[in-house]
Amino acid sequence: MTSSHSPNKSKRTNGLRPRNLLKFILIVIFLGFFLGAGTATGFVAALVKDEPVRSAEEIRKQVFKNTETGFAYFSNQDKNGTFELIGAFRNDEDRRFVKFEEISPNVKNAFLAVEDRAFYDHHGVNFKAFTRAVLQQIFQSDVQTGGSTITQQLAKNTFFSLEKSYQRKAKEIFLALRMERVMPKDDIFTAYLNKIPFGKAANLNNVYGIQAAAKGYFNKNASELNLAEAAYLAGIPQRPTAYSAFNSKGFDEEGYNLAKKRQELVLKSMLEEKFISQQEYEEALRFDIKAAFDTSTKKAYSKYPYLILEVENQAAEKFVEAQGITPDAKEYSEALENAKQEILSGGYKVYTTIDHKIYEAMNNVAKDPKNFPNPISYNFSLGDGKTKHLENEDIQIGATLIHNKTGAILGFIGGRDYNVSAVNHSNFRGTTKRQPGSSIKPLLDYGPALELGKVQPATPIDDIPLGGKWEPDNWNSKYNGRITARHALNQSFNIPAIKVYKMVGPENGYEFLSKLGFQLNKKRFLEAGLTPAIGTIESSPEVMASAYSTFANGGTHLDSYMIERIVDRDGNVVYEHKAKPEVVFSEQTSYLITDMLRTVIKDGTAKTILRYIGSRDVAGKTGTTNDTKDLWFVGYTPEITLSVWTGYDYPTTIRSGNIAKTSWGKIITEIFKADPELSPANAKFERPGGLIQMQVSSTSGKLPSDLTKEAGYLVTDWFNKKFIPTEIDDSLEKARVVEFNGKRYLAKDETPDDMVDTGIFFKREPYVIPPGKPKPLDVDKELPTESDPRESAGQPAPPSSPSITTQGNKNTISWEKNLSNSVVGYRIYRASASDLGFTKVGVVKQTDLKAGRYSFTDQGANNGPFAYYITTVDVANNESNPSAIVGNTSLPIGLDEPQDQGNQDGTSNEPPAATIPKRPKGVSGERSASGLQVTLTWAANPAEDQVLNYNVYFSDVEGGKYQLIGTTEGTTFVHPSVPLGDAYYRVTATNENGESEPSKVVKIPVKNQ
Repeated sequence: MTSSHSPNKSKRTNGLRPRNLLKFILIVIFLGFFLGAGTATGFVAALVKDEPVRSAEEIRKQVFKNTETGFAYFSNQDKNGTFELIGAFRNDEDRRFVKFEEISPNVKNAFLAVEDRAFYDHHGVNFKAFTRAVLQQIFQSDVQTGGSTITQQLAKNTFFSLEKSYQRKAKEIFLALRMERVMPKDDIFTAYLNKIPFGKAANLNNVYGIQAAAKGYFNKNASELNLAEAAYLAGIPQRPTAYSAFNSKGFDEEGYNLAKKRQELVLKSMLEEKFISQQEYEEALRFDIKAAFDTSTKKAYSKYPYLILEVENQAAEKFVEAQGITPDAKEYSEALENAKQEILSGGYKVYTTIDHKIYEAMNNVAKDPKNFPNPISYNFSLGDGKTKHLENEDIQIGATLIHNKTGAILGFIGGRDYNVSAVNHSNFRGTTKRQPGSSIKPLLDYGPALELGKVQPATPIDDIPLGGKWEPDNWNSKYNGRITARHALNQSFNIPAIKVYKMVGPENGYEFLSKLGFQLNKKRFLEAGLTPAIGTIESSPEVMASAYSTFANGGTHLDSYMIERIVDRDGNVVYEHKAKPEVVFSEQTSYLITDMLRTVIKDGTAKTILRYIGSRDVAGKTGTTNDTKDLWFVGYTPEITLSVWTGYDYPTTIRSGNIAKTSWGKIITEIFKADPELSPANAKFERPGGLIQMQVSSTSGKLPSDLTKEAGYLVTDWFNKKFIPTEIDDSLEKARVVEFNGKRYLAKDETPDDMVDTGIFFKREPYVIPPGKPKPLDVDKELPTESDPRESAGQPAPPSSPSITTQGNKNTISWEKNLSNSVVGYRIYRASASDLGFTKVGVVKQTDLKAGRYSFTDQGANNGPFAYYITTVDVANNESNPSAIVGNTSLPIGLDEPQDQGNQDGTSNEPPAATIPKRPKGVSGERSASGLQVTLTWAANPAEDQVLNYNVYFSDVEGGKYQLIGTTEGTTFVHPSVPLGDAYYRVTATNENGESEPSKVVKIPVKNQ
């Protein structure tokens, strides 16, 4: 059992009593004997003449003034309410203050035994020990025991340099005597134990003071040290470098052996002074001190580099904020630098919002290389024609998790490996932030537009050319026509977002972003025109998470924060976070945008997220920048918001298009596992009052008219009651429309109905298609503004060179086009054995004057045989004579019908029967290095197929609907803008008889998925 002997304390009053004065005089006489009696007194006076007489207050202040290690804490608490330690701030020295009563008696007795046995008896100087030390030095004794008391050592370490000189020694003696007059013994002992060095500890920190030493060597408090541990530590301060069992590389056997011998000396001294018994002495000698070293405790900077650095930086900022100095003040930079030094060495305790379990869960995803594509090598342009070659670069990740109701940062990912990239990618501190791409659209475009009443989810937005110098593309390289705001956001189309932002206005947009926590230069923002609408500003995961949490919080924004409070070494709170909520959006706007962002996940650009969230109520938005150099996903539940960015430190195209979404999914999955109660699986976004569900016109957003209902242009969605439509839809008109040479016209009154498109069309503002760009997808639904300019030239000529091919129950009739400007189309007539004559069975409209053949396929040929002829029709409904008859010409079709007269040599004009081409074979494809372009090749069909063209079809879903994306006469096709994800293709061949069956589907997987 460890002894609990308390140090013996002599009862005495402060002051220099006669006996002590006599001792001092003897010291002077002793010195005089060797220096010359006549000069001794003068010599001593000269040594101390510059030494000021320090006040008691100054002495106490200085001896207790130490640079002291600061610490950061997680938000987690144990059952006693103690916060979990993150670790110490970066510092070459680890110092921790401890009170006298918090130090083990073993420690006190060990130091008294080896350093100053008479500490509680002398008045600052031990005359006996001093005389012995002087004699040993004068006579150059082999044993040098030292004569300095604990008080002298404290005076030396506090007020003087470590140089050896008579002057320093004399000042030290006089100051020690002074200190004993103004300070109690226990205070002197406490200050001494808090100041002395203990070398490099097992945690590889340079430790000062008994508490730091106890923690550094044994991961214990000073009050918990046993006898063997206390004796070991007490032996170190005499020569801390030599007696340290550790160096920068780890364990040092030589230093340990020296320290062990020194420990044995300390224990022997304690036994001699009767601080311990013989049994305790022997037990302490047998104790395995090496096994007691705790090398498992790593520096916080080693274990949590991103976290400890961020806490240091944010704590310094809050420290300056508490002083009332704002970032725009001239003295801010200097104040911030001073604050950083104060935080590192001032003994502050910084309590954070970081949840340990969540932080670990998030960063475990980032550390696992299986969650990311392989490293790549590439050249990065430095400008001025210079490039930097990068070898085996890892894609990086940054993420921030925020508690919606408070703004507290619960966890973040600074990067995958601090040793590879020291950039904190959660906020890009100290480096260029990244563009958020389309993830800005809810914050800058649609959210503000909803709040200002400019749009509602069902508001139609015309995705057609902007009509200015700047004509950005949508990701699908199409103009998608008149679509709702919900669908536009769901599919993340750029042009509708720009149009919505234009409704909001850049000035309003800037104000909204500022309230959401963005720190932007207003002048540069406004000079950027409309480009911020699609994410050309700079941001970070922390800023994006904070902004998006506003929607989940009913429209009220709370600044994100990590520092809960800062406490100084005396327990005073020098900073404490105070929330400053600001209403940015109404509850109605917040719910509407959230409901729109639900759609993004359920049926939009973020369907990948569904596999990770199950039935949870989640809303979110993707973001992609030019050339796919940055990928984002920001998603939120009712309780938390997680923002994820992925990209390279030297930006280049990301070859894995889903990496941000899959990373978000993996991170949120681990968060749910780490704390299932943080965001319950059954939590739902609550719909506030003030909303109503309505059916409106999908072409105008107004109340439906009878014509709207007849056309079926209807959409049902939620509306803010403040902004419900009150006008009747006036955007539609019934019309007869023809198309000619790529342009649509209002048909002439005399143009026959079977040659026009009759329907209900919507009105559209005039627009111009930029060169090389496609028409809007709904161009066939828009109302033309011009009438058909063509005039009739009289009865047109009949079609020439008709032919027929049969395949199964299908008859395909083809003929040469009539290239007259006035022709609007052709009528196809059919007769059978049971018919009395020919009956019209179909029409083909002529829309251009390109030479070639038209064809018509009769799907009901199973009731044949049939005979066919074709007529030409012009704009005034003038119909030509019938063409030559094709098919079964032996049918009794009547003498008054035109017959094929044949050639003069008796042969028929009808070409031999032919068939449609065979399906193409050998289709294969390859992605470009960027992953954004696919090149397809296939084998040419046999010559007898007489192939005119090959049609290429695309789908982004296996087994999904295929869309024609191009036609080519050759056997190679390049798809220039492939949407992110796997791609599926098939090819058909066409000749004048029709189109072949499709080839086998070829799948082109996304690269590095």
